[in-house]
Amino acid sequence: MTKLAELRSQLSALRHRRASARRWTAACGLLLAVVLALLVIFAVDVLFSMTVMQRLVSIGIGLAAIAWAFRKFVAPWLGHRESDLDMALLVERQQRIDTSDIVAAIQFDSPAAAAWGSGELRSAVIDYVAEFSHGWNVFEGFSRKPLARRAGILVVLLLGIGLAAFFYPAYATTFLNRLALGARHYPTLVRIDRIEINGVENPARAAYGQPLQFKLFVSRSDGGRLPVDGRIELHELTQSQRGRPLDLQPKSADRSLKRDTYEGKMSALLEAIEYQAFVGDDWTEPTRLDVIPLPLVDVKLTPHPPEYARRAPQDPEMPGSRQLLVFEGSRVDLQIQCGNKHLKQAELTIGEERIPLTMIKPFSAGRGGEEIWQLPANRQSPLSSVTATLNYQLNVVDEDQLKPDHPISGSIRIKADGKPTITTKLVTKNVLPIAIPKIEYTIDDDFGVAKVILRGQLIKPDGTTTDIDEVTLLADRVLADRLPQTLGYYWKLEPLKLAKDDQLRIKLEVWDDRGGVAGQSVESQVMQLNVVDISDVLAAQQEFDKAADRGIENISDLQTGKKPQATGGSK
Repeated sequence: MTKLAELRSQLSALRHRRASARRWTAACGLLLAVVLALLVIFAVDVLFSMTVMQRLVSIGIGLAAIAWAFRKFVAPWLGHRESDLDMALLVERQQRIDTSDIVAAIQFDSPAAAAWGSGELRSAVIDYVAEFSHGWNVFEGFSRKPLARRAGILVVLLLGIGLAAFFYPAYATTFLNRLALGARHYPTLVRIDRIEINGVENPARAAYGQPLQFKLFVSRSDGGRLPVDGRIELHELTQSQRGRPLDLQPKSADRSLKRDTYEGKMSALLEAIEYQAFVGDDWTEPTRLDVIPLPLVDVKLTPHPPEYARRAPQDPEMPGSRQLLVFEGSRVDLQIQCGNKHLKQAELTIGEERIPLTMIKPFSAGRGGEEIWQLPANRQSPLSSVTATLNYQLNVVDEDQLKPDHPISGSIRIKADGKPTITTKLVTKNVLPIAIPKIEYTIDDDFGVAKVILRGQLIKPDGTTTDIDEVTLLADRVLADRLPQTLGYYWKLEPLKLAKDDQLRIKLEVWDDRGGVAGQSVESQVMQLNVVDISDVLAAQQEFDKAADRGIENISDLQTGKKPQATGGSK
């Protein structure tokens, strides 16, 4: 322990007190700058009800003012480093010591001073300073007035702000909210408590093309009357001007109520808008309302004709068409594609039957990212085999619980398939009971003939009739590439056990080929066969021979110039 230990301790204590005073003075100056900047921003915000952008600008100006105040009133108090020698010089000035003995004694008291000059001189200076510094008050002249002045002003301001916040808490909380760029307003006589659009509080999006029902919940803090109306100002983001205001009407006619709802309706939302509500002396900040797109759904119908019609020319497919014309018995594959969002549900309705569709490709937000749904492959439906006109409807719901703006419906109709045709010819009309007459017939159809049968009646001389058994003339399918075709059938009459003067009235019926579906049929004209015996045949032959002879004579007469005789028989 050196002789100057006490002096060094006092000088060190003085140095720390001065440093602490400077730091607190700088801190109070910075806090004063911050508080004053906040008070100015608060006053301007209350007077002019600044928008978010204006508040950002005012906060920026406030930060710039704080930075200027820091440089002007705070920075000078910081950055000073004082040593014991600095304190010694300060004490010499305070004690009005003309010599620099204190500084010299402190320097001589250091370990490095052993190499300096005379040791006796060093000891003499140290002893001298240690003796006359005993009892000094090194803190004489030390003052905290700048700190006290700044601290006093800061305390008064904070006390005033605290009292104001206590008595007007709504202003304080609102200012903090607005300082954080919130949308709250300072207390007004009329207050818009909340806004609902289509039953949802402060939605960020609404469905495209849907009407908007605005509902404002309004209250009044004092005993005054609520306004008779309000308005919503609309601003389409693609236009620079505001649209026509939407008028709001109170639900109740009693204006003495402290609370009421104000309602207004917008016909349809077609693009993103910005809306701002005004009721009495309160208003809301401009709020953006984006459009939720409706699902864009395309329908793809792919017909698969039955086997009998696969060679027929098909109508070209029309992409996106919801109407289809198919051959009877066709299978129709149905797919729907949604190119702008994910579908939550898809269902096909035909009559009373509801068939859920299955998603086979999920939506992805890129090129070619359509979502695809189709009928389940393992389920039978009316589209598995179309036999009559079908009217269908697709019920689609997307991830936002929205449906297309128009119902997705269409029809599948049956393409006309002409009936088959048949013409017949009998080689002879008079037959013996055991004859085998030939029936010639010609058949034709668009796609093919499935079968031809013979039906008939046996008519006895007394007028009684009996149906004869059907006879199949053609049982094998004949396709369109082999039509028309003329065929012959030799009909054995012996099993019918016919007798003279019996009559057979017959007709042929032809069916067209429609795969597994029953085809259409057409009947030929009725043909008649007369049953005769051998004498009738011989008499007919004799008459035929006579007619032939007369014909020959007439030819001879014509050649000789004689008048020909009639060939119709004897008088």
